[in-house]
Amino acid sequence: MFERFSKIKDALSLYMNDNEIDPILPEEWKMIESFIQLLGPFEEATRELSSSSALISSVIPIIQMLEKKVDDYLTRSQEFDPIRQAVTTLKNELSTKFSSLGENNLYTIATYLDPRYKHKFFTPVTEEKIKDDILKMINIENDNFESVNTNAKRAKITDCMENETEQLGPGTSGFYKKPCLKNDLAMMLDSSSEDESQDEPENSSVEAVLKKELLAYRTKKE
Repeated sequence: MFERFSKIKDALSLYMNDNEIDPILPEEWKMIESFIQLLGPFEEATRELSSSSALISSVIPIIQMLEKKVDDYLTRSQEFDPIRQAVTTLKNELSTKFSSLGENNLYTIATYLDPRYKHKFFTPVTEEKIKDDILKMINIENDNFESVNTNAKRAKITDCMENETEQLGPGTSGFYKKPCLKNDLAMMLDSSSEDESQDEPENSSVEAVLKKELLAYRTKKE
């Protein structure tokens, strides 16, 4: 609305003058221009975050940029600035509404893993917390994967054990063990995995590898 006012300023002034309407004073035009300058970034941010292609990783960067715009305005403005109080209120509302955004893993991890942003919008302390959260997520997924594999392996072995004995033919007594390929294969896999884990150095653990990858990702230039 203010932008439209500014664009048709001359036409509005003529209309008011012809119809004996109280004109918009020069001080009021300055206020309108100040509001356009202040609220423009908010209008742009609203459109960006409301679009169908909006990403959750862009929320923290956009909010921080809005906060910086407000701080810059307060730094430049004078004490007698007529909209200074409005800007101060806007700053307080931003802080109140989005104060917990940096503690939400969904937003912080998404932002950190977006190659456009990485660590640029986080303090070193927050960055370390994000990396710890990523490691925890990977470890949980890895434990779940290993648990599923172990349960499936045990089920196959049990199935073989239930059917591994078979009664001997007529005229004989007793039972004999029936070969079970699945059981032998499972035992071989268990043995090979144990050997690999013994030969594998400690620094090649999943967590160590992931830390190395995160460091490479952080320092890689786009």
